[in-house]
Amino acid sequence: MNHTLTVLGLVALLAVLAALFGMADTGDTPAPPPTGATTPPPAKAGSDIAQVSGIRLRTQLTHPYVTTGATEAFLVVSLEALGGLPKTRLPVDLALVLDRSASMAGPRLRHAREAARQLIHSLSEHDHLAIIHYGSEAVALPSLRADAGGRAQMLAFVDAIEAEGGTHLEEALQVAAEALGSHRPALTRVLLVSDGQPTVGEVEPDALISMVEAMRRRGLTLDALGVGEDFNEELLAALARAGDGTYAYLRNEAALPQRLLQHRERASNAVAEALELTLTPAPNVELLEVLGHPLERRGPSSRLRLAGLAAGESSHLVARVRIHAEPSEDALDVAEVELEVHEAGAGRTDRTRTMLRARHTSSPPVAASHRDPALTLTVARALAAQNTARAADALASYQPSEAEASLHETRVLLDGLAASRGALPSPGADALRRLQEELRDQQAQVQAAGASGGGLEASGTVKALRLAARQGFGIQGETP
Repeated sequence: MNHTLTVLGLVALLAVLAALFGMADTGDTPAPPPTGATTPPPAKAGSDIAQVSGIRLRTQLTHPYVTTGATEAFLVVSLEALGGLPKTRLPVDLALVLDRSASMAGPRLRHAREAARQLIHSLSEHDHLAIIHYGSEAVALPSLRADAGGRAQMLAFVDAIEAEGGTHLEEALQVAAEALGSHRPALTRVLLVSDGQPTVGEVEPDALISMVEAMRRRGLTLDALGVGEDFNEELLAALARAGDGTYAYLRNEAALPQRLLQHRERASNAVAEALELTLTPAPNVELLEVLGHPLERRGPSSRLRLAGLAAGESSHLVARVRIHAEPSEDALDVAEVELEVHEAGAGRTDRTRTMLRARHTSSPPVAASHRDPALTLTVARALAAQNTARAADALASYQPSEAEASLHETRVLLDGLAASRGALPSPGADALRRLQEELRDQQAQVQAAGASGGGLEASGTVKALRLAARQGFGIQGETP
């Protein structure tokens, strides 16, 4: 284990605790303002809210009051699809893409066929479905209306699927794009199910990702479901991200029927097909990172795309910023956050924005007392997710001791939260306990995988850790 890196990681985490709670790493709560200290006048600082096309955008700052000089803080962006389920839903135009390679033989393929049957029976006569199964080559049933005749053809096609050959993912994606109809207005989505890695045709991830990006430009969204222990979860997650969809890992294929139905429900109740955020820090602010999300830098702004949301769903992201403040009686601009909503089934894009501001104070205790404890767990979960992702990478490289060290840093972080008396709101205690339980479970999995010497158990643990990290980063749709 790299002791120097571990020590530096622990020091950084303790610094984060001090920043979040405005205290030294002793666990003490912030001191009250000294007698005679000047409290800044009440002002709207540290949060803003906007709404467009059924999506609520809320931006919050952990440090709404800052002192002179540099202050590191966290910016939390929350997105929520408003309202209940629609009384009438738009029809869906789906393409189900099933891996039938030799590794799917047996119970796995039986569950996949049953999942397809249940999906077919769940459709209304206004919906359309194309079915593609692929081994060494792809075979397609073009998009059919899900009336009685169409469903009968679909069920017969599914019953004939047999496992064979390699994994020609490239052809499967091409055929899926061609097999889908152009039924508008409709919510168009590709549901990709695989238990392996591409072995036939194009196998380079970048080329496959480019294919999905081209599909997305045509209006197709892609969800990816990985089954078992052998598939390339990094590739499937990247394909889902390129397709503005969601990724799921199913260790047990028996859950596949229920999971496909959940994806159909999400498609039926979609409020937004895709979301795009642009973060533009003020000239006196540095955007250091967005935890768990790749950024596309465009001058002073940074852009990132997110999967769409169905009614009642929410997602969030956490950004780390450095604010350079000078004495001022005016509110200090921190960042503008623009949201672009690709409205589901409408072919329309709407935008809204928020402006996040902070206030300057000359009193460090006043700044500390205004820090938002309600955001603490959201930030802590994202920081823990970083360590979980590092643990997964270490275990994938057959370095279980490094994986354990990364998870130990999360323990230090959560222990610091538990020791910070009064720093958490009352509902936060239960959430903190759940985080601690998740950590203990992850530590046990890593220890078992290390003891196994690698193999399928370690591969399954890597996949579970990476999915848990994506959940911790607030990425919608990432559920086990």
